Amino acid sequence: MKAKVTTQHNRGAATIFKNPFLESLTKTSLKQNIIVYGLVVLLLIYNAIYLKEISVFTFIGLFIFTSFFWTYAEYILDRFVFHWMNENSNAQRFKYLWRHRSLHHYKHPDKAFGVSNTFWDSVFGTMPPKKS
Repeated sequence: MKAKVTTQHNRGAATIFKNPFLESLTKTSLKQNIIVYGLVVLLLIYNAIYLKEISVFTFIGLFIFTSFFWTYAEYILDRFVFHWMNENSNAQRFKYLWRHRSLHHYKHPDKAFGVSNTFWDSVFGTMPPKKS
């Protein structure tokens, strides 16, 4: 079976930016990301509930809706847009490290389009086969 998608296979650390300062910002640890983004998320939650006086139930509803919408948008963009822009240098900046994404890029080019989760792959029947 001929692959529908042509993917470059790069070994080692990929360079995303030519500028050394910007490139250094892409080399962060999981702990750094949790601290920085965790603080930002906590501040935004505080702002929404206490300063903007959004009710907790409204906040939870908005959170669920936006999570659903964002993961769906990620899935659609990757499946139908990013792979058509393979030659575009801006599209090359998107590097995904998750195992699920590795299956998409290295084993099953017509499966595993989900970036941060597998929900939409389950919905649309694009889950890769399970190991036997």
